Amino acid sequence: MAIDPAVAIAAGQQEIAFAVLFAGEGIFSYFQGKDGVGGRPSLLLVLPLAIATGVAGKVIGECGDVADTALIGAIVLNGLAVALSALRFVQTPEDPLEWPGPKAWPAGITAASVLALLAGLQGVFN
Repeated sequence: MAIDPAVAIAAGQQEIAFAVLFAGEGIFSYFQGKDGVGGRPSLLLVLPLAIATGVAGKVIGECGDVADTALIGAIVLNGLAVALSALRFVQTPEDPLEWPGPKAWPAGITAASVLALLAGLQGVFN
């Protein structure tokens, strides 16, 4: 499977942007969350996943011989990000007195993770 260079560049940029977003949201939510409250991200999971996604995006964007393998790896990493974010969403307790609510950040990053996964899949099928 050979990826078109234009698709590889776009997919690589999208993966790098998602990695920055995923890491940023994880760090923000970690420091905003309270100890012992469900849904607080583990930086030991979030940061390595974000770094690996960013590295995969860089490899994809270079359009080298392993760009297709890196794209498959990025898709797997995006799937893990979806699972991790959805788990955080489920574990976060509801607080009707807080707006937009404590589930807003996990819900937003879950949606972004799904979009990154779909973008990666689109890169495979283009």
